[in-house]
Amino acid sequence: MPVVPASTVRKQIAQRQPDPVYLIVGDDDAEMSRLSGEIGTLVEDELRAFNSERFYAGERGVTPAAIVEAARTLPMMSDRRVVTVLRAEKLLKPKRRGKAAVEETPQDADAETPTELDVLEAYLRDPSPQTTLVLVASDVDRTRKVYKTLQKQSAIVECWGLRIGRDGRVDLREAARTAEQMVKQAVANAGQQID
Repeated sequence: MPVVPASTVRKQIAQRQPDPVYLIVGDDDAEMSRLSGEIGTLVEDELRAFNSERFYAGERGVTPAAIVEAARTLPMMSDRRVVTVLRAEKLLKPKRRGKAAVEETPQDADAETPTELDVLEAYLRDPSPQTTLVLVASDVDRTRKVYKTLQKQSAIVECWGLRIGRDGRVDLREAARTAEQMVKQAVANAGQQID
């Protein structure tokens, strides 16, 4: 799927027709947090304890298998369940093994040895229709197999703040115009006016 703007995701939320998987990536923490919170409103407040789950990747017990298990759980007294994974870059952009670890690997080892992420990748290929899985990451390793599956199967929302893109440089004039628009929009959303 192509990269979608946050406004498209907000329309889907308003129509209560979300995609099954979202990858929210970027360096604009405020926008990423706001958008993942808005996706969380798909679950009614009184049922949130049963149908909303939040994970922090990298913490003890948070594995791809645990995330998939939560995503496969059926919603209780609701039509939707939301599973949010914060700091997902710890799963989607793990540290590479050093040369010493590579040298210790036996030569006859399989080139395609299964990893923990295979469980998540299998879920991404066939997500639960009653669950919305939200992966929030500062960046991802775009060379990994799991990212290529995410590209095909999920809606990717990029929140790069004043930068044009992940590798984009900041044009100061364009950044000033964008910042002005962002401030005006934030003020308008708060129901206020500004000069």
